Amino acid sequence: MKLLQIVQTNSSTLDTTVPLLWSVRKSNPTAQIVILYCVSNRRQVLRNFSYIDSFCCENNIQQLDLSDLLKVPRLIKKLWKHIFYASKNDNYSLKKFIQNPRRSIIEKRYKYIGMSLRAKIENYLGGRLIDFNQISHFIKPDVVLFDLRQKARFFGSAQMFAYLYTHTPPTLLLPHSPHDIDETTGITSFDENGDYFPKFSKYLIPFKFSKVQEQFSQRKDDFLYCNYPAFDSTWIDYNKQQGNALKKTKRSCLIMIRNFYPAGVTIPEGEYFSVDYYTNVALLKRIKKGLVSLDEEFHLIVKPHPKASYPRVKELLEQCDLKNVEITYDSFYELLPKIDLVISNFTTSLLMPVFYGIPTITIEDYVQEYVNRWSVLESMYTGLELYCKKEQDLGELINFALRKYVSKKDIEFLRFYFPDNYLEKNRKMIQDILN
Repeated sequence: MKLLQIVQTNSSTLDTTVPLLWSVRKSNPTAQIVILYCVSNRRQVLRNFSYIDSFCCENNIQQLDLSDLLKVPRLIKKLWKHIFYASKNDNYSLKKFIQNPRRSIIEKRYKYIGMSLRAKIENYLGGRLIDFNQISHFIKPDVVLFDLRQKARFFGSAQMFAYLYTHTPPTLLLPHSPHDIDETTGITSFDENGDYFPKFSKYLIPFKFSKVQEQFSQRKDDFLYCNYPAFDSTWIDYNKQQGNALKKTKRSCLIMIRNFYPAGVTIPEGEYFSVDYYTNVALLKRIKKGLVSLDEEFHLIVKPHPKASYPRVKELLEQCDLKNVEITYDSFYELLPKIDLVISNFTTSLLMPVFYGIPTITIEDYVQEYVNRWSVLESMYTGLELYCKKEQDLGELINFALRKYVSKKDIEFLRFYFPDNYLEKNRKMIQDILN
């Protein structure tokens, strides 16, 4: 088996595929597995994400960047990776640097000045230097796992799609979350020219209540139910074992925050999943107040949305007077074995710690109310024992979560929505496609 995963814009697709790649490697030690990041340097996607490097090393998985496909000498490729190492989302304005140069230098925020200009240079030059056909020097894939994103743009994208249309490897269109916001939303345009669903592709459905396949009545056989691999108990048990040897001096609380706009910027009409600056300010201040009410000190870890700007997150924490807080974009698979409590407003990622048996508080807000329009999702989220209403005392709920909460009930409840033991079925599904 020769398997190529294509990661387009951020790391959430790896939450989906890491358990699947692990299962493939366990059953097929000789399989060739390659992950291609559609950026010059995979740090643009992974940030301080250390887990995936260790995982790929342990499982003999090769990682490539678009810079590996440039028609330039090896030394120029290394220089290219160094120049274009930072995420395009981490732009830091020159105006803010001038306002407080000392802090900008101490905290190394100056590294993010001019990111939008760097991105334009990267795309202009990269588009003229890349030869996507060089991927064949690394792998000639039997099957492709494709990170399905709307309007993904990167240098070499036209060449990549031309390669796929020419060679037509069986291509599995990946979900990057456990569910969508309603029963028919899901599939989006495959390529930049608007081909929704190429004949050589199949769409993986992670949620059993989805009816996205009904939009494509002639191709219902090309929709495959995969459940969400991260929720498989075989993988969870394995991943939890990796953290059993950890020693901690105090309990850790993971806070997840949504992507958000800069202070003073109005949210575009129809945007629900990137919030305004002050929505996250209110969330963090409420969490801070709830934690202060307890007679216990926590190690706080803030995990922003993969697209959230790092300099902006730093400013947000300063605004909320949260100090000595760890900011990480690392994998849930690295973090969850170390975590004792999770607090978040709506994100599909909060389901993951629930399956790990970690007390997970879901704070209701307008985004959650929007998601709850689908009655299936409303019953799922509000049915969790630690669902926190807007008017509810968060301190009391945290106290209950740490002292009286029993996770087994919520895990069994969620199994109605996400049945267990699909990871091996998914591996066999890939093998059957090849056969």
